[in-house]
Amino acid sequence: MPRRVSLKTLERRIRALRLQAEKIKHRDNNPALRKIVKLVKRHGFSIGELRRAMNGRVRGLGGPKLRGRKVKPMYRDPKTGETWSGRGRTARWLAAAEKAGRKRTDFLVKTS
Repeated sequence: MPRRVSLKTLERRIRALRLQAEKIKHRDNNPALRKIVKLVKRHGFSIGELRRAMNGRVRGLGGPKLRGRKVKPMYRDPKTGETWSGRGRTARWLAAAEKAGRKRTDFLVKTS
């Protein structure tokens, strides 16, 4: 048997749906969005370029400039020859050695 809903509950739902519909109407008719679309078309940007810019990956727009570049290793495991640049998460072999009581400086790569 279907559950009965009060008139107040139905009116509340109707109000919420009307508000949601108004937000959608205003979002589609937003002057700022129209201006952005006009600028994008004028300057010939692609969707991919816009996505990268929104994620901060376009050089000159505040994105990281060194992302994806190779970096010389700073640490080397003398047993296996594995290296770690010193960036990002600590290498497993180095974390295990530090846990065993060794110092990180023991693994520094010697530069001439």
